[in-house]
Amino acid sequence: MSTHHHDHDSDDLASAVLGSLLGTFTVAAFAYLGALGFAGGTVPLVGWNLAGGALHGLIWLALLGSVGLVVLWFVPLMAIAAASAAVARLRPARVTATRRPGRRLFPLKQAA
Repeated sequence: MSTHHHDHDSDDLASAVLGSLLGTFTVAAFAYLGALGFAGGTVPLVGWNLAGGALHGLIWLALLGSVGLVVLWFVPLMAIAAASAAVARLRPARVTATRRPGRRLFPLKQAA
């Protein structure tokens, strides 16, 4: 396997891991905050106090399904994409051509 393919495979692995982490975070946050809307309590980080109950829970789910989708999924997705692009730019240029065995990269000039 050439260096180019190896770098590509590691990029795919990093993308898969980051995507899985983002998905897990989003599902866990939505589940926790959705339950919090029905049970009542304080929203972490922002300190909002939710009254709880069926009606408040449904209203909270509607808010969570619109604004929460942007805050808990889209913003982290853009942050991961930006971080991934920044890391990709920091890497040295990739080798695109593979060297054939037995052939010199810069052949010596032969004497006449």
